Amino acid sequence: MTAVETIGDALSAGWRVRARCVGGLVDYKTSTRKCDIFEELSLRDLAWTRGLSCSLSNLESRLKCPRCGNRRISLVFEPPAPPQANAVRTPVFGR
Repeated sequence: MTAVETIGDALSAGWRVRARCVGGLVDYKTSTRKCDIFEELSLRDLAWTRGLSCSLSNLESRLKCPRCGNRRISLVFEPPAPPQANAVRTPVFGR
């Protein structure tokens, strides 16, 4: 298994990435609440905006929360699930 170090590596390996705002505040007209946004990011869009050679370790510092503008972002990278050895195959009819 090869090391995944760039956006291009993660994209070709089928990884997913989720972002969470850490410590931001959302200012409503009458109150302020902690920002709790947690969303999946598109690796294709990141490849278009940051480039395929952008390092995954530097990606957090290049992002900004769209809701509150906070720059403290936490990323969670999810590799694809390994294929199951005992997976049940469904029959394909008509072949």
